[in-house]
This record gives sequence, structure tokens and C-alpha cells, in this order.
Amino acid sequence: MKLSVMVISHNQAHLIRRCLDSILAQKIAAPWEIVISDDASTDDTWDVIQEYVRQYPESKRREDNFVPRIRAYQINSSDYDPTVTSDRCAANKVNVYMHAEGEYCVNMDADDYLLGDDIYQYQINQLEAHPECAVAVQNIWYLNDGEPIEKGHAWHPKNKWEENEVITIEEFFQRRAFISNPAFMMRRDAELKPMEKYGLLFDDPVITMHHITSGMIICSRKAQYVYVQYPNSIWNQVTTSRDDAFVRELCPIIVELRFFPEKTNVILRARLSTIVMIFRNYLQKKSQIKVSQATVQYIHRLNNVLLNGMLDRTVKCRIKVWTLLQYARCLNRGRGENHIFWEMFKRMLLR
Repeated sequence: MKLSVMVISHNQAHLIRRCLDSILAQKIAAPWEIVISDDASTDDTWDVIQEYVRQYPESKRREDNFVPRIRAYQINSSDYDPTVTSDRCAANKVNVYMHAEGEYCVNMDADDYLLGDDIYQYQINQLEAHPECAVAVQNIWYLNDGEPIEKGHAWHPKNKWEENEVITIEEFFQRRAFISNPAFMMRRDAELKPMEKYGLLFDDPVITMHHITSGMIICSRKAQYVYVQYPNSIWNQVTTSRDDAFVRELCPIIVELRFFPEKTNVILRARLSTIVMIFRNYLQKKSQIKVSQATVQYIHRLNNVLLNGMLDRTVKCRIKVWTLLQYARCLNRGRGENHIFWEMFKRMLLR
């Protein structure tokens, strides 16, 4: 099986046909599959999925390309007693990854969709031609729900990278090239047991960092994944306030630091504008910040799970992360180390 397109869904009966039909429009010249994990939908999502499963039982040649087989599985993320809503998404992604069988894999949300018919074959060709690369990345078309496609915009500017440019992990950080995980086609790690290794943190930043550790990145300026932003998205459910949203901006930085402590200085230089924005938002406030307990728990758990998996690199990471605390101290403007955000940030990085 050459490719697994891994789709997650939850109560999206009104959207999943658009998603699956856009995947089925892809022209792929090798056997491939669509694997769906549905999180106990209470609407007609599962019934719609089963229609597609019955229609596509196996991957077989049709003219010059292959149609995929479609398999589907259900979970109930409530069994894991998720602390925050984003854990439901991670549980779904763990489940779908465990059932994938492709040499390559790519994630997709059931409320998003693809443009065109060639992006996946294009990324397959890139990875086949560049065995030194662990992932192939495209741009993403960002669109607000209800807007026409032309009202959207690319996630990154066109000059972020050249077409078919191969970049190192260090260059990836230097260019601030992080993008939502569905932009990446990855070489599937057949040995990975995501629940054992990462638990319910197996979401975009962790999935991306896990896969790029094993090689370089080949890039495309194409933007054929349409990322639709909805008012009731997981992000908007989790970030209950502006403070929550700013704190959540730390999560990719934490993940990058934990996976690549030897690149700490590069990461911090590249992320400095984000760090400055976060600290200015909080340290210039006269009142206490308002961050939900769920967000605090999530960030502490994120830090601890990744830390426990990388004990051999902990000391080096702790030493280099001190650079970040120095940035924070410079922005503190004499308010000392008693500020609630300073204390939370220090515990988050150094405990």
C-alpha cells in the first residue's frame, strides 16, 4: 500500500462527503487507502462513512490510476476521560494512525477538503525522488467558513520556499516554516505506538516533529489543502479567552524545544517575535491573566510527556532553554519573578 490518507471525524455528516469526494478525486498511480476514525458521532456521520466503505472495499486499478480502498473504525474518546477538547482530536488521530498501512501517510480533518486532483501523487513523487527526506510539505489554503474560495489566503507567503526545494530541520526552524500537519506527507513509522509514546498529545505539533526527526523536508508552493476555520472549531472551544489563545501559542515552541534541544538557539531566535508578543501581552498587564485550568493542565502535561520520553537530552535542553528565560526577564520590566505568568512559564519549561 503506497499511501494512507487518514481522516478523522466527529458529528460532521454535513461535511464529510465533501471531504471524501475531494480525496477520491486524487489521481494516484499505486494502491492506496483512505482510513477513517470516527469519534462516536451522534448524527449520521457513521452512516455516511459506511456508504463509502461499502463502495470502495479494495484498491484496484482504474485506467491509469488506482481507486482506494476505504476502511473505517470508531472510538469513543470519552473512554480516555479527556481533560480538554483537543484530546478528542488526538485520540482520533492515534486510532487512525494505528490502522494505517501505507508506506506514506497524510492526515486530514473531515471538515476540510482538497483542491485539484494531483497533490498527493505530487508529494509521493517528491519523496520517491528524495529518499533523504522524511516529509514533503505543501502550503495550505486558509478559509473562513462560509466564504468563497477566492476570499481565502495561503498560510505561508510564496517566497517561504522554492518549488522542490530541500531544506534541513535547522532551515525549517529558521524560516518559521511550521504549518498545520495535514500539509505534510510523511513516511509512516510502522514501529510507532502513538498512545504508548505520546498519549493524548498525538496532535499536529507532536506528529510533525516526530516524523521530521528522521530526515530533511522537501517543499512545494502548491496550496491544495483547504483548511476551513469554523466558529465552533476545537481551537475556539479550547481557547476560552484571548489569554488562553496566547498561551496556546507556546505549545509548538515547547514541542520543538523538546524534540530538538540541540537546535534551541535556532528555535528561540526564529520564535522570538512570538515570545515577545506573549510576554508583552501579559507582563504589561496590571491585572492577573485569565488562563483556564484546562490550558494550564494541557501545557504541563505536554511538557512532562515529551520530557519523560527524552531523558537522555534533558540536561542539555534545560541549560539551553535558559536563553528563553533571559528573554522573558528582559521583557519583565522590573516586575520581578512573582508574576503568575512568569512562574507558570518557568515551571512549564524547567520542572
